[in-house]
This record gives sequence, structure tokens and C-alpha cells, in this order.
Amino acid sequence: MKPVFEVDFNEIIDDRLILLSKTDKRKDINGNVITLIAGMHIQLIDVDYDDNGNRDDLIAEGVVIPNTTALYQTVKWCCKIDENRIRHTSDIKR
Repeated sequence: MKPVFEVDFNEIIDDRLILLSKTDKRKDINGNVITLIAGMHIQLIDVDYDDNGNRDDLIAEGVVIPNTTALYQTVKWCCKIDENRIRHTSDIKR
């Protein structure tokens, strides 16, 4: 199983790259401390709701990569989101 991390998709810095962590360790959604390594496949989740107030989280999958962006030098790790991009949970269940 891939580790699942809660993120804020507002921290996306380009079409498919999101800031992930300032250190090598980050807690997953279950509180487990996960050591991040380049190439690790992960899932991302951002709690969201539809227009009727029903929970419909934003999700994505991707690969952990070292941060190489000069603008965010304090961030060590990013996630390169896969070709499925960010989508709502309801879109996957269809």
C-alpha cells in the first residue's frame, strides 16, 4: 500500500508538482512517521466538499522527488503528480 499524506493542493507550484516536506520524515494520515525517499509512490488527499456539503475529497497519486525549485529552498521534498492529476473521489467511483 502507498502511504497517504494530507496536503493542501493550494501549495501546488506547477501543473503537477506540489510541495511535500521540509524534512525526510512526515506523518501519514494515520499518524505513522514515514521516511520519504526519492521515487517513493504516494497518495495525496485534501479534504473537500461538494456544493451540497457532502464530503468529496480531492486526491492524487505521484512520486516523491527532491525539490529543485529555487523559490522554495526550505522545502526538501515535492511530489510529482501522475498523469491522472488531481481529481475528486466521486470522479473515481463512477
